[in-house]
Amino acid sequence: MNSPQLLAQLSVLPPEEAVKYMQQRGLLTQTFDWRDLWHEEHATQFTVSRLARLDLMQAIYDGITLSVKGELGRRDFLRGIKDMLITEGWWGEKSVIDPKTGELVTTKFDANRLKLIYDVNTRQAYAAGQWQRIERNQATSPYIRYITKRDERVRASHRGWDNLTLPVDHPFWHAHTPPNGWRCRCRITTLSQEEYDQGLSPTGQALVKEAPAEEWVNWENKRSGEVMQTPKGVDPGFAYNPGKAGAREAALNQAVQDKLDRAENLNGASPRALWNRVVSELAPSEIMKMKNLDPALLDNIGAVKGAEYYISQIRPAILHEIAQGGLPGSAALKHEIAEVAALRLAGLNIYENSDIEKIVAAFGAAEKTFDPAAHIPWHLAALKAELEYVRDTLKGKVLISLGEAARIAYPGMSEAAELKMFFELSALGEKMPDLLREEVANALQN
Repeated sequence: MNSPQLLAQLSVLPPEEAVKYMQQRGLLTQTFDWRDLWHEEHATQFTVSRLARLDLMQAIYDGITLSVKGELGRRDFLRGIKDMLITEGWWGEKSVIDPKTGELVTTKFDANRLKLIYDVNTRQAYAAGQWQRIERNQATSPYIRYITKRDERVRASHRGWDNLTLPVDHPFWHAHTPPNGWRCRCRITTLSQEEYDQGLSPTGQALVKEAPAEEWVNWENKRSGEVMQTPKGVDPGFAYNPGKAGAREAALNQAVQDKLDRAENLNGASPRALWNRVVSELAPSEIMKMKNLDPALLDNIGAVKGAEYYISQIRPAILHEIAQGGLPGSAALKHEIAEVAALRLAGLNIYENSDIEKIVAAFGAAEKTFDPAAHIPWHLAALKAELEYVRDTLKGKVLISLGEAARIAYPGMSEAAELKMFFELSALGEKMPDLLREEVANALQN
């Protein structure tokens, strides 16, 4: 997309929402392949693949944010970043070690790469901002129309969507909101009910009101080995709605802020002081340093990033524990990471409402029946991981069973909670004692 096109968009789209989207992406994440950061993860994180210096990444992020605000033009951004990369020795080809594989890989920064970085990130920000406006004005403009450039450069698959007009809440927009690929120039606009009923676009073409049959193709993420399904015609990595992802992140951030303002949840401790301490330790690199953490949980770097995102919904008790003992001593955070890893292994996504509904329903069924078979396997795996962590931590003092670890990790359980734990431990082939052995109690005191 060239600079005049960007200015044209800015003239019709208030930038506030787009700027907010960029600001909430302020977590800089080092990646060594574009597949390391996936879909909704872009709503909270910013990366430039294989750029191994965070200060340079910060400068690029700041420049793009200024551009989205309308304070820095595309040409000035490209010139300024190029000069910086030349000065710092990062212009042209550069070899870096990929920490995931240990291999020496080559990256290249040139004019074309800078343009791609700029265009992809600004377009995603504008798309996220536009979606906020679309949802806000849905009552008066309840339809969305897909528009291509209608020239020889338009992809054949995207050409087939030109003039497609569907309701704002149609599932098609979950995975087909432009941009739908690298250098995609497609866009969307809204229509009123009257315009939809007239059945013609402003240029006189008939509106297409029937959604195409969804075709999904298998695509292997060779970085992770995971086989995913992606919509036909949408480049892998683009099959999500940045506006919806941004709105979810904004809602979670607000929930966190609301929680931090309720100091009584933290036994009188200062919630914001605790939060600041925890946030300083929550980078994936710090999570990986946790002592006695099962490396198998971290095989998929996405699980670590997912845990970092998930922790933004942190429960006050976990927040307090981490702040008091730091990450190495946090059995609760280990449980959170295990849950996220097992969720992904089960094919569920912590970002999708439909998956969350499945999880809640499964928990509900388990709590009603207390039937071990009704408990979700990933929850049992996460519980086992946490209790084993407690057991291993105390191994130097005394040998304990998982049941005794449960007594230690969850003191003061209610009668219902004890019954639930009893069945969960039974499903794991363990028993929970009525009381801790005197030897264990003495070891804890000492």
